[in-house]
Amino acid sequence: MLDVKITNGTFIDGTGRPARRTDVGVAGDVIEAIGDLSEAAAAKMIDATGCLVMPGFIDIHSHSDGQILEWPGSDSKLRQGVTTEVTGNCGHSSAPYDPERDAGSVDRRPWRDVTSFFAYIESSGTGTNIAMLAGHGNLRLFEIGTSAAKATPENLRRMQAHLKQCLDDGCAGLSSGLIYFPGLFADRDELAALARCLPAGRMYTTHMRNESSLLFKALEEALATAEEAGSRLEISHLKACGKDVWGRAGEVLDLIERSAKNGLDVSFDAYPYNATHTGLGQLFPPWTHEGGREALVARLQDGSLRKRIAEEVHSGDTSWENILIAAGPENIVIGNSKSGKYDGTRLSDIAAGMGLEPFDAACEVIIAEQGEASIITFEMKEDDVDLILSHRLCCICSDGSGLGSGVRGHPHPRNFGAFARFLSEYLIKRQIVPLEEGVRRMTSFPAERANISRRGVLARGYHADVIVVDPEKMRVPASFPDPKRHAEGFKLVLVNGRAAVENDALTGTRAGKVIRY
Repeated sequence: MLDVKITNGTFIDGTGRPARRTDVGVAGDVIEAIGDLSEAAAAKMIDATGCLVMPGFIDIHSHSDGQILEWPGSDSKLRQGVTTEVTGNCGHSSAPYDPERDAGSVDRRPWRDVTSFFAYIESSGTGTNIAMLAGHGNLRLFEIGTSAAKATPENLRRMQAHLKQCLDDGCAGLSSGLIYFPGLFADRDELAALARCLPAGRMYTTHMRNESSLLFKALEEALATAEEAGSRLEISHLKACGKDVWGRAGEVLDLIERSAKNGLDVSFDAYPYNATHTGLGQLFPPWTHEGGREALVARLQDGSLRKRIAEEVHSGDTSWENILIAAGPENIVIGNSKSGKYDGTRLSDIAAGMGLEPFDAACEVIIAEQGEASIITFEMKEDDVDLILSHRLCCICSDGSGLGSGVRGHPHPRNFGAFARFLSEYLIKRQIVPLEEGVRRMTSFPAERANISRRGVLARGYHADVIVVDPEKMRVPASFPDPKRHAEGFKLVLVNGRAAVENDALTGTRAGKVIRY
């Protein structure tokens, strides 16, 4: 007897093959049967007439590990059909963790290494399946601390040992975040030395050193690092930010295609929005971050240093990702701040209210919030976003976290709507690629890239991560003005055979598993 039988739906298996009408039967945590199941008995029957039956979506670029204490159910991801997340991106993972080295942190984590982090997830339960990359920033903090110093051969040897331990403990690969502290201090030699430690099939993912005026130079660095290391490369949240590179997404894609055709194992991910989300401190030059968050705040309070920083920002210096100039203060919105006072407010409006120039207003917010503030920046063109999302090497991602509607602050709507938006707006409505191909980019393709076995495809013997979506009822109400609203139209979301969402309501079931490598 089957536990769940789904009938009468439009079956899209995740491989890119044409959709067809068939039934799906689930027993325990696996797909037991696919075909005409009219005679099969089942404890639970789902009539999927008029609905799409698909594999659960796989978010290859997630930050939900950073929210695991507050939102272990990963509510907003489940509500948009995400059943598996690859976390630990942009150079920062929840483990390994050393509170003495993690400048500005509050030690709330009941784990220190990857093994204890995974054990914590398994004991507390998780809404989605969780894989995790080892963050390069974590490794650098362990060995070099908050310094901008170049890694010595001994530093590298110990960082490699830390990484190998993370991989032995089950990490999916290595991530870097080269605009973020402390990853921004690493050179290509350091990154390649670490990426060389990756076994075949494990990813090196990178938030490149620049996504704006030096986009092409940063891309060449990422490609060369992976080629030198012989590693699989995943370029994180590919985009063309700022006026200097608007309209040049095609050139970026050509460069990646050329590398792929020359034998590099490369792909990238992207989300269906024209705005980013990062830290407010990223408005300031790289050198200001040495020493961590507290050191940055102290520098902004020092009159002579603040003057020097202002001169560098306003000079239009493009040797780093100068977001204030690339985006403009009217296109920068405070996301989450420690006090909540500025959340959802444009930097230009904050500046006007303070009677200050935008740069000085940003400094005052950072100081007042003790360095804890994020920003949403509108600095991409829709045509570039469309071109990137339609490319054959693109996995769809959220670059967000699994949150609940009660989360504080003003988050990016991608946390609540990235996958639902891609499905409803880009595939069903605008048809930028065929539906079956678009579903592949959210299921089997990220599973292949992240080396996740028996997920991402509806096939007998695969894990029963299955979603049933009613396209007529699909709504993606999360928006930039009103971001904390769950997607609608999800009749059923199964995680390992158990219902996590039914008729757009969370069941409270935490059926996710840790994915160890």
